[in-house]
Amino acid sequence: MHYLPREDRKRQILDTAIELALEQGLEALTARSVTARAGTSTGQVHHHYGSLFELQAEVFDAITQRYLQESLPGGLSVTEQLRYLLDPGDREEIGPYLRLWSDAEKLMEKNAPLRSVYEKAFINWQKLIVAAIENGTRQGEYRLKSGSADEAAWRLIAAALGLENLAASRLSVLPDTFVAHALTWFIANEFA
Repeated sequence: MHYLPREDRKRQILDTAIELALEQGLEALTARSVTARAGTSTGQVHHHYGSLFELQAEVFDAITQRYLQESLPGGLSVTEQLRYLLDPGDREEIGPYLRLWSDAEKLMEKNAPLRSVYEKAFINWQKLIVAAIENGTRQGEYRLKSGSADEAAWRLIAAALGLENLAASRLSVLPDTFVAHALTWFIANEFA
């Protein structure tokens, strides 16, 4: 182990933990697994993070912020923006992120810092959807059938999460296009 300034060492530990979480999930994060990959001591992990719970929370926060801040592809209609924000698309590519959210959901029962970050990530996701809805109503692309953009965003998130659970179950009776078609229906159902 070579000397690194404090902030550089903390960044190295976090970057290593992010790699591990995306490869193996949040549940696989241990001080030992991080130090083995980072080439540092477990004491360094405990020095920079008061607990494994804090490290898991910071990892989840860093990954979800990066994922949610990625810009939408240009030239999308508002409906396409909503579909992009609500349907992860290629489940092979997005798999590590879905596992991360699933792990966080399980772990947050015992991990208060993670619970707080999980809620913040959900709220940030919902705000992106609200912004797309408000943009669509401002541009006259559509208007809401009922309620506010805030309520519509939560309804669409609920639909997307339910559809994602169906997709993850890989039921043979569902066609490959089911999630995309159902999500399009849910989006269309919100607007007049």
